Amino acid sequence: MAKKCTIASHSVLMVVSIAGTEAGYTMELSDGQYTILTTPILPPDPIHSLLLAGRMRAGQKLHTIGAELINCSDKIQSDESTLYPAKSHSRVRLHFNGVRRAAEPCHLGLQRKDYMYRTVTEISLEGGRVGMVDIKVTSEKTEEMPEGKAKISGTDAIDAVESPVEVILEKKWVEGAEKGKRARISWLQPKAKVGNVLQFVGTEETKVYFGV
Repeated sequence: MAKKCTIASHSVLMVVSIAGTEAGYTMELSDGQYTILTTPILPPDPIHSLLLAGRMRAGQKLHTIGAELINCSDKIQSDESTLYPAKSHSRVRLHFNGVRRAAEPCHLGLQRKDYMYRTVTEISLEGGRVGMVDIKVTSEKTEEMPEGKAKISGTDAIDAVESPVEVILEKKWVEGAEKGKRARISWLQPKAKVGNVLQFVGTEETKVYFGV
């Protein structure tokens, strides 16, 4: 069965052009077949800071995931729409935690892997949901929380800094959590930073994969 192609899917896009000033920017993006404009990127969006600093430029490739389709005339929901509809009035809204630089050899368009990792040190509290984090569980047992939830404590498994992480999930998702195991957790919402610990909460789309 063919993989469903949606605006939120993990893709690599080319930045065709950037227009705007310090007050706000718009980017034109392409998957190699269609182009689409972003919604205005305004302060305090972290993507605006990257554009202002010149760290995003025309000709650059970007990994994107979790994008939203805005102003689609036939009112198709973003999780049902084709990736880049050729409709000039449609716009795509990017979220900082769902965007990172892609290597030049990456092919444009839909990617084989339907997830995109972010290390904890890359994540912004204002940057929207995170497609995938990879943590090493550090607690002997999960901590019970109110309303049928539980908390996993760990450190970032792919960042040399080993940043501490706490994730609050539905209790059913933490049954396989054991100290020393790795947990790959999809679609988390950053909640707060307490000291040097980044806290996340699960969403309706969250899934957890435990491994060695």
